[in-house]
Amino acid sequence: MFTAVPVSTGITTCSLLAPMGQKAGRERTRILRVGNSGHSHDQKLRDSLRLRVFAVKAEPNPPRRHEDAKNSCKVAKDFRLSTQRVSMSQSHQKGFTLLELVVVLVVIALAIAISYPSLSRGTSALHLRSVGRDVLNSLRYARERAITEQTVMRVTVNKGERKITLTDDYGEGSRTFVLPDDVRIQSMVLAGQEVQEGPLVVRFLPNGSATEAEILLQSVTGGALRIVADSITGGARVVVEQRGGR
Repeated sequence: MFTAVPVSTGITTCSLLAPMGQKAGRERTRILRVGNSGHSHDQKLRDSLRLRVFAVKAEPNPPRRHEDAKNSCKVAKDFRLSTQRVSMSQSHQKGFTLLELVVVLVVIALAIAISYPSLSRGTSALHLRSVGRDVLNSLRYARERAITEQTVMRVTVNKGERKITLTDDYGEGSRTFVLPDDVRIQSMVLAGQEVQEGPLVVRFLPNGSATEAEILLQSVTGGALRIVADSITGGARVVVEQRGGR
């Protein structure tokens, strides 16, 4: 038979819940430890990152970047110097010295001095031929008028006055051509005879025939040409005289 012993309710309750309370406390302590350990790990990572960033910021000129900057400056300087050398060499090649210009001018002057006589002779020859064509055209014009108008036409050559005058047989319809100062009448031949004094008169007949005549024109530079009128056909032509004869 059991004897009932009065037990306090609070004590009994504490005695019954004690194991559970201790277990819950241990679980809570474990959770807090885990939480604290995770918090401390994150804090360590953040602190490590801060230190790295601070170290990077605190370093003013990293050695590698400083070397790269020096190399870049050196390359730019070398390129600038090479560009200046090339430009100076090109300007030297394009330019001319005073001595070179003087030499070129002397060569040009010598070339002109050597070629001037031949150029002058060529110009005078062209001018003489032009004057000869004018005289020839005067003779041909007289022949055409003689045939067309069926009259006698005369061409009078005055050696002293260097004039050639075209008229009809009565002295009408005058037309005069004056030779330039650098061309003179050297000689005149009429029907095989040289005319020493007086003018030379060439007559063109209505049938086209003419008096046989020759007129020798000479330039002051030495060139000469001969204008010949044929007695049968009345035609006139120019013969260029060679030096020393025909």
